[in-house]
Amino acid sequence: MSQLRRGSISSGFIWYLSFLCVLVVYPSRLSAAHRVVGSRAVGQLTLTPKVDERPDLNSPIIVSVALNKEEVLVGLTEYDTQACTPIDTGTWEVVEPPGHGTVRSGIVTAPLQSNDQCNGTVMPFNIAYYTWDDAQTSDTTDPFTLHWFTADGKYSTVIPFVAELQTCRDQMTVQNFVGTGQPGFAVEYPDGMHLALNTSQSGLAGVYFNADVHIDDGVIPVDTIHVRFIQNVTRDRGSARYTDQSKYAVISKAPLPLVDWEEGPPPFPYYDCCPFIETPDTGSDRSLKADDSPEIIVPLSSTNPTRELVSISIREALEMYLGCYDDADTRFRTVAVLPWSISYSGSFNSGPPPQFTPGSKAGIKVGASASSTQSPVQTGPTAGQSIGFVWR
Repeated sequence: MSQLRRGSISSGFIWYLSFLCVLVVYPSRLSAAHRVVGSRAVGQLTLTPKVDERPDLNSPIIVSVALNKEEVLVGLTEYDTQACTPIDTGTWEVVEPPGHGTVRSGIVTAPLQSNDQCNGTVMPFNIAYYTWDDAQTSDTTDPFTLHWFTADGKYSTVIPFVAELQTCRDQMTVQNFVGTGQPGFAVEYPDGMHLALNTSQSGLAGVYFNADVHIDDGVIPVDTIHVRFIQNVTRDRGSARYTDQSKYAVISKAPLPLVDWEEGPPPFPYYDCCPFIETPDTGSDRSLKADDSPEIIVPLSSTNPTRELVSISIREALEMYLGCYDDADTRFRTVAVLPWSISYSGSFNSGPPPQFTPGSKAGIKVGASASSTQSPVQTGPTAGQSIGFVWR
């Protein structure tokens, strides 16, 4: 007999949750577990420890799960110890339902692991399964209680579980995450009417990002995990100043932080420049490379009113997020963040020849990466769509 049903049985269990990560699931004490009742006994599909050998029989069983991935909880069966034949696979009943997942049961045949003459005999087991299928919740634990019993009344057990949602973050270790920036700028006058300060110089990008990560085996298959960057602009302010006291000021039409993204691949909102490379894109060890070369362009002068550029003081701050997602759970999970900034500062003399003199703090500064679980902004509009200049 195989059945999973909802019932009104109350286990009287007071939840005392211990959120330890246990990778193997074991059943709780049976009323007559591993004791012969006449010629009857219960076999369990999990190998160790035996039911009566669990160190704490009053705590819930912790089950590590991944989103939309079905996990075996435990399998039980009642059998005849003399004839080595099955008697009853029992019934699974839901006492307290899970809030973020689905429980089902099914019959699987497997060799019996026992200390009697029936060891190795293929028996049917009633397996209880759990699937965390709630992709919207921010919860990471899901308590529920099941009851397994046999029709002859010889065996009955109420088993509390706590499902712990594991993400790609739990399987990933950052071995290296750094940024390397170039000093100064390439000063250009693209059309004779504007000054361009470009962080790209001599064919090199303004800043390079490199990360090395290791992905452990776990409940999420390694090859379904993808490692990515997401970059946010967290601050962009300042202005170019002119002889008539006017300012050519940075302005954002949308509140910061903003996603820094142009066009993929990889797709929005994952950082895509220039290009983004994950090598290899499967396996336990991955290396990520990307770069960025910001620049600003401001007018040298204008008429009506007449004005000429005097100085520039603009600072942009950014954060590069390193994280992951997997095929079943596409939410980006931050593992580390790297702050960096650009100071466009200096004075200008129209000459001839025109001369821009960088300020003492001009250029790119890259901070140290740090572990983080903070989520970056991942929705539009982008920084490129929002940030520009206005005369004041």
